[in-house]
Amino acid sequence: MHSKADFDQQRGEIVAVESWNLDDEFPVFPTGQKPKRALICPAPTTHRFLIGGHRYLFKEPQGYQ
Repeated sequence: MHSKADFDQQRGEIVAVESWNLDDEFPVFPTGQKPKRALICPAPTTHRFLIGGHRYLFKEPQGYQ
């Protein structure tokens, strides 16, 4: 059986999401100070801590144009 630590993201483990698909059902979350986007993680994943086919919510970085 896996422990929770097996799935924790470690410092320096960067995930590039530019090739992930927007969630067609909820592509943009305009509420709040920063816009947010829902992206779908591809399967299979490249990182042990991600779930393929799962929706992840990302805030746009400061100064995003």
